[in-house]
Amino acid sequence: MKLSKIYSRYSFLATFIVIVLCALTQYIIFESLANKTSDETLTDYKKNLLKMVAQKGRLVDDVELGIKKGRLIYKQYLPAGNERTQFNDTTIWHHKTQRYRSFRTITFPVKVQDKDYLTVILLRTMGKKDMMFATIFTFICIFLLLMLYIILMRGFITTKIWKPIKRFIDELGQASIHSDIKYEFTKSSVDEISQLEKAFMQMMNRIQRDFRKSKEWSENVTHEMQTPLTIMRSKIDLLLEMHQEDSKTIELLHIMQININRISLFNRSLMLLTRINNQQYDNKILCEFNRYIREKGEEYNEFFELKNITYTLKEDALFIHEIDEALLCILLNNIFSNAMRYTSKENGEIAVLIEENKICITNSYIGDIPEGDLFNRFNRSSSREDSTGLGLSIVKAIADLSELKVYARYTGSFFIFTIEKQGS
Repeated sequence: MKLSKIYSRYSFLATFIVIVLCALTQYIIFESLANKTSDETLTDYKKNLLKMVAQKGRLVDDVELGIKKGRLIYKQYLPAGNERTQFNDTTIWHHKTQRYRSFRTITFPVKVQDKDYLTVILLRTMGKKDMMFATIFTFICIFLLLMLYIILMRGFITTKIWKPIKRFIDELGQASIHSDIKYEFTKSSVDEISQLEKAFMQMMNRIQRDFRKSKEWSENVTHEMQTPLTIMRSKIDLLLEMHQEDSKTIELLHIMQININRISLFNRSLMLLTRINNQQYDNKILCEFNRYIREKGEEYNEFFELKNITYTLKEDALFIHEIDEALLCILLNNIFSNAMRYTSKENGEIAVLIEENKICITNSYIGDIPEGDLFNRFNRSSSREDSTGLGLSIVKAIADLSELKVYARYTGSFFIFTIEKQGS
């Protein structure tokens, strides 16, 4: 969800809550002030009435008091000794308007000519419903105006304030550690954005510099190792020719030759992993895996016959995916060589099943399985000392680069290796 939408959502919610709380607060304050004003007016009427009664010695009517007719009521009563002035709210039916009207009343005792009267003065006020309606209407108008302001501000923020952020995100999308470009972002008038861009620029340039140094170092190391290994291999070949009659020397030279070949293979594998991780293979094309697997099966056919392995291929659909062709060959070569190397010696079986979104390579296997993730570097079976432990690591690196998923599982007698398209 975009930041502007999140901002609008929380702004609407916060505004609504504030409006509701303000409306309730205003209603309470407004009602209190209205009652206070009415009570003060009624108190003045009471004082004037008591003063006039004392002067005239009789009850005065509403006209004399200066109020509308029918809003001054006297009721004779027997005093109980606890009478006091009281303020109340009441409603009276109005025949002309055919509705109830709200009044504020003051009730107090008056004594005239030894007779006690309970006096009630009524004052027309705004009803609670009317007051509530007025409050709600007012705050609805305020709320709509605030919403309009927020919408306008959202447009302003989106086009003005968030524009540098959008531009910065676009520039981030083009960033790559494999590029030699030095990042210099467009200057922004927003201080925080400028600081963020500056920090990212420094970090990206530092990462690129460190990456280049690491890349050069790994390439130099793997390349420089090849020369002494080649020299050592040629010298051993020469010694083998010179000591053909010395079986002990030949045996030692053969051991040295095997280990040198293993180091050379290990070095080439590390060099390949480095190139894959550095994304030096970037020529992706749509490849039909079925054809490459058929070709790979034909290449390994002699080895299958030599090891008495039964090989079967079942194609239920075409598996087509975008991948670098050279990496695809390496991927299949490592998988087939791994399957052939670890297939059980007696009545060995290798079966390949190709579906639209999945390829399964199954081989019969009896032996120990390394603990942990089989795709980790140097994780290999203890029964195969000739393994570098990098074969499946290379497969995993190629799969990640090509947006494929790879995983393996062991069922007790069969080892199943699976390739899937991401999202399938």
